[in-house]
Amino acid sequence: MPKVVVDKKLSDTLKAMRLERSIQAKELAEKWGKTASYISKLENGIVKSIDYQELIKCLRIIVGKNSDEYIDELVKTVNYKFSASEIDELLWMDNFDMVFRRIPIPTDYVSCINNMMIENGITVTQLVDQINTNEFMPKQLRENEKIPTNIWMHDSGGTYIKMSVDYNAMENMLSREKKKQNYVFLLATTLYLFRLIDYASIETYAITSDQYSELKKKATEYLETYKIYTSFRKQAVISQANSSREIEEKLSQHDKDNLKIVRDVYEGIAFFSDFDVASANILLKQFNANMQWDSPFIMEIAGMPFSELGNCSHRIKQDIINQIRKILDDTLEIPENERRMEKYS
Repeated sequence: MPKVVVDKKLSDTLKAMRLERSIQAKELAEKWGKTASYISKLENGIVKSIDYQELIKCLRIIVGKNSDEYIDELVKTVNYKFSASEIDELLWMDNFDMVFRRIPIPTDYVSCINNMMIENGITVTQLVDQINTNEFMPKQLRENEKIPTNIWMHDSGGTYIKMSVDYNAMENMLSREKKKQNYVFLLATTLYLFRLIDYASIETYAITSDQYSELKKKATEYLETYKIYTSFRKQAVISQANSSREIEEKLSQHDKDNLKIVRDVYEGIAFFSDFDVASANILLKQFNANMQWDSPFIMEIAGMPFSELGNCSHRIKQDIINQIRKILDDTLEIPENERRMEKYS
């Protein structure tokens, strides 16, 4: 888990929260399993970092176990310090979640974006050009031509993505020709549109950090009104819901359909497993290995319309399996270096 940077703001906040609730430093230390000296060093900024889980434990002792929402709001304001391996893992997850993952674009979202652009006299070219200024990135990064675009990267100052949006990609979304897009494209579209509307009089690169934070919060909340989430945020929304009805209210129709299909698939697997658990374990273990290898490829095969065969003999089904297995065996005979090579016409 990452470490949280203990800056003056955080140390002062912890001390103030403790005093507001009339909790003695010694009492906090005992419940937390620390020494009174450690509490003193933490509240006076001598301790420079603390494990994330330890911070949560401390906060729950101070404010109580039923104050998770309050704690969530507080930890959103802290800074984190990650190891090199943690940074690599976080970047991979961010890129999967916000760059590679495709989200169905709600029709009403596109309609509202188009209406806002018309009402404020903003053209597609203006919006795309504004996004591509990357004005919220540090200057040394946005001007560095060696930095790859449209992928999250880590710098000593934090995590950034250098956007390079194509005019045609924006046109295709706004005209509804393209029905799916990644999260960061939708966020950038919304964020920079609000920037052009709310701060039209402010020159590019003159936006303050507070104004940027305000814009990002507004853009994120706007996307959520159309049930557009990162996958991590979607899981949080589901986990915080108090009922299945509340979950349905917060999810898009695509997500609701997906939950039902996943449940149905699980029930089918559970039935097969109950029928022959030993065989099921062998097949499911291989299926899991296949998914780890290349999930889109395996889903493409699993999604082939075998059900359209209807009632057919076991012989025909076995023949299909034998043909697929022969293709796989023949492919395994190809040397690995040749299997890696792409051929282009």
